Amino acid sequence: MLALAAAHAWPAGMIRGIVLEHTSGRPLSRSRVRLEALRGTSIANAATLHTDRSGQFIFGSLPDGAYLLTAERAGYFPARYGQRKKTSQGSVILLSGDFNLFAELRMSRLGAITGRVLDENQVALPGQSVVVYEAKLPLTQAGKGLSDDRGVYRVGGLAPGRYYVRTAARLMDDGSGFLPTFHPQSAMIAESKLVEVRLDADSSDVDVEPLPGKLFQLGGRIQGPPAQVQVTLVSDTGRLYQSIAVPGDYRFEGLSPGNYEIFVESSGPPPPLTGQLGAYHEFFVDRDAQVHLEIVPFPRLRLRFEDRDGGRALREGATLFARRKDLAGDGPAIRLPDSEARLGPGIWEISAVTAPEFYFASLATTAYRRSRLRREQAENPLEIYLVQGGYPEVRVTLSARPARLRGTVRSAGRPSPGAPVFLYALDPVARKRLNGLRVERADAQGVYRFTGLSPGEYLVLSTFEWDNPTEEMLITARAKTATLREGQEAAQDLELYWEPEP
Repeated sequence: MLALAAAHAWPAGMIRGIVLEHTSGRPLSRSRVRLEALRGTSIANAATLHTDRSGQFIFGSLPDGAYLLTAERAGYFPARYGQRKKTSQGSVILLSGDFNLFAELRMSRLGAITGRVLDENQVALPGQSVVVYEAKLPLTQAGKGLSDDRGVYRVGGLAPGRYYVRTAARLMDDGSGFLPTFHPQSAMIAESKLVEVRLDADSSDVDVEPLPGKLFQLGGRIQGPPAQVQVTLVSDTGRLYQSIAVPGDYRFEGLSPGNYEIFVESSGPPPPLTGQLGAYHEFFVDRDAQVHLEIVPFPRLRLRFEDRDGGRALREGATLFARRKDLAGDGPAIRLPDSEARLGPGIWEISAVTAPEFYFASLATTAYRRSRLRREQAENPLEIYLVQGGYPEVRVTLSARPARLRGTVRSAGRPSPGAPVFLYALDPVARKRLNGLRVERADAQGVYRFTGLSPGEYLVLSTFEWDNPTEEMLITARAKTATLREGQEAAQDLELYWEPEP
């Protein structure tokens, strides 16, 4: 818990305190403490410092206002002033006049999963890679570890939640192999067991017995203009890399049966005439294979903005981003220029951040929508599939008639300044266009505002309890349903939600 005390002997406008480890109570020196100011409905960084050797910090000469206080440290979950639980959001500090505050921030260690990797005779398997995934599909890697000489592994730095644990494919010295295997001993995710992770604790005895099976090798030749390239082989257990000179040969061994993608991208400065060079191929491995590739210039992606009502260019209305998606997860978001971009072949998800007076209405493209490996998945209307070369086009349609939502957050009949407000589109396509869950803060009077929304039905809830609530959590908390119409502003007042005490 966080302690608060007034200290009138100190100068006005001061926030001081100490950062402690939750379990031991020892000071955490050199921890990062961040002070943010609530300005209207937005949050701006006010000051950042590190604790001294005794774990203490002081923010002095602060003007009147509303503030948020957070302590951060590698290997620990963030601690926030005013949070009710270890994982909840912090409350707002209101400074006025000569008010001063002392805050005790207790940080909890991130969780870990530990266990043993054993062979078919229950003997330790040292040197075995173990991968931890978030409990959602497609699989997203959350951490990775290696078993020691006792077969014991430990994967730390995990946020609280549920995870899958899986060993990676491995080729043994005698030529035999182990297949990727979920805890406790399953090749299929449906037959695996989820592992619950909590702060300040290890989830132990998560043993895995890898299944024996035949592993394969993949090789081939890469042709094209002389260049140094990186070859990346991707599966749902991770990525393997090789660097070669073109023309040249590559080779990967110890591959388990399954879907794979291979990316080839030039690693040096792009040639002035052709730009960056690359190649891409997707395939299923169930035998030794040869895949020959030729590097060619990246596809030139043309970008167009349209007004749904008038057809005029609206480049000032949105900023576009692209994120590569492969079998191992999502890459970083790349900001796209206004008219043309060069992206490597493969699958990309396009997103848009719009100005408040617009909303992202639709996306159309002359590129392929689906790859062969994605046919079994639900179609994502914002994904495009770029093949080698070509000059495909993406048309982003904006509307200058967005919906808006506003209201007041109250707790026990009084406005709740700085309260987080979550907005969740019930339509999956609209949710994709909004880049998922939207969150805003109420201002000093408890008033919140959402702009740039597409019409439709939304769940809206205000709470300090969560950072990223799911649809199920919002429904359980009886979130309000708001129906938004194009070009109109809807009003929805909210009562601050608190989880019932266990």
